[in-house]
Amino acid sequence: MNKQKNKCMDRMKRDDFTLSELLMKKTCKNGVSFRRCQFAPCLIFPFFLQLLNCSIVRLFKCFPVPSYFKVPCSSVLTSRVKIRIFTLIELLIVVAIITILAGLLLPALNKAKLSALASSCINNQKQIGLALQSYTGDWNGYFPYAGYGDLISGGSRVTWCYSLYEGGYIKNNNILFCDAAAPGLAGSYGLERSRKDSPNTCIKFPNSNLEYYRFINYGINYNYLASNMGGWYSTTTAELVTQKVERIKNPAGKVMTADTRNESSGGSGRHLLGFYYNPGGSNNMHACHSNGSNILWCDGHVSYWKSPHQTLQVSSGWTTYQQKYFNVTINK
Repeated sequence: MNKQKNKCMDRMKRDDFTLSELLMKKTCKNGVSFRRCQFAPCLIFPFFLQLLNCSIVRLFKCFPVPSYFKVPCSSVLTSRVKIRIFTLIELLIVVAIITILAGLLLPALNKAKLSALASSCINNQKQIGLALQSYTGDWNGYFPYAGYGDLISGGSRVTWCYSLYEGGYIKNNNILFCDAAAPGLAGSYGLERSRKDSPNTCIKFPNSNLEYYRFINYGINYNYLASNMGGWYSTTTAELVTQKVERIKNPAGKVMTADTRNESSGGSGRHLLGFYYNPGGSNNMHACHSNGSNILWCDGHVSYWKSPHQTLQVSSGWTTYQQKYFNVTINK
């Protein structure tokens, strides 16, 4: 025992150290004992390098009793990051799979979007129906005029929807627009511009300036329910030509309003069907929702009509369906 102590002391006197001990000694600051320096937590020391390498660590070589211990290896210390690079073929396969999935999902998403637009349109027409019901209740059962020459403004075009707005029956003019019909609107007469305008300039149509000639997307039964009074530019009174609620036969089967899709600046969409049905006309029923139209019937319910442009033809078929669906005085 004494021999080992003396041997260790002799080594310290003649600076006989191992390489690791020498490195530790060289890095010690002046005035710091070698023993304290051994405990300095510096990662450059072999002591800590051995810890990181999970090897057998010797604490102090000079002690008579061997001071060795096995460092338990940690999964964090022993783990190695594996980097794998995709080949070009694998990358192309992944891109192809993503493309196929997108192709399968996009039609479903588009269908869901169209369904949401159709639901919004149905809700719009239900609100229009409630507004018309309130109007007829206040005006002895009469519907508003489809359009007339306003005596006060000197012959401005005033429509049925403006009458609803002016009377407070419509609070939000957005219900007069259908998002599904927007792509058919052209130029400066587009739907988005109409929505940004005030309800007055959006719904009322001054005859002096076509710049304010606006569109709406729902038309009323022009022939038999709410016809014109005195013409568009007339400033004289005329005979009342609108219909009363009590005269409507089979209200569940008679059209009150429906989708109108304007494709030119020549129409306003405020009317529904003239004296004939023209599939390309601007004031006629259009298939805005998956080749069909939403219709507000005179009893207040809204339903979907598939392919109205195929059912209502300019030829002899129009006369039959005109009487069946639009002539409110006939019980068919």
